[in-house]
Amino acid sequence: MTQIKESDFQLVEKEQNDFLSIKIKKGSYKNVIYTYGKVSINEDKENDVATLKFSYNIEETPKKWTKEQLDDSVKFRNHIGGILAWMLENYGDGAFDEQLETDTKKDM
Repeated sequence: MTQIKESDFQLVEKEQNDFLSIKIKKGSYKNVIYTYGKVSINEDKENDVATLKFSYNIEETPKKWTKEQLDDSVKFRNHIGGILAWMLENYGDGAFDEQLETDTKKDM
């Protein structure tokens, strides 16, 4: 799996959505915008392992991809799973609002 960095994505607001969306800024999926749905973490404390499960909705795609191609791609799901894991690890609770404010200022 690709090593995720903060510069790889940006939180964005979409008018038609009440939730924050993610815009991928680099790599094969550049300019794909999607929104996470339900997210859950299943912990196996005995083996010290956690599994991240999530749903998502693709909001926009560049001409290179269709929504169907991305939905069928295990590589894409792994990539956005990596972004989600990075966000949970680095932003923690309540930090999404601060990050959105920073990203919004970058767009101005």
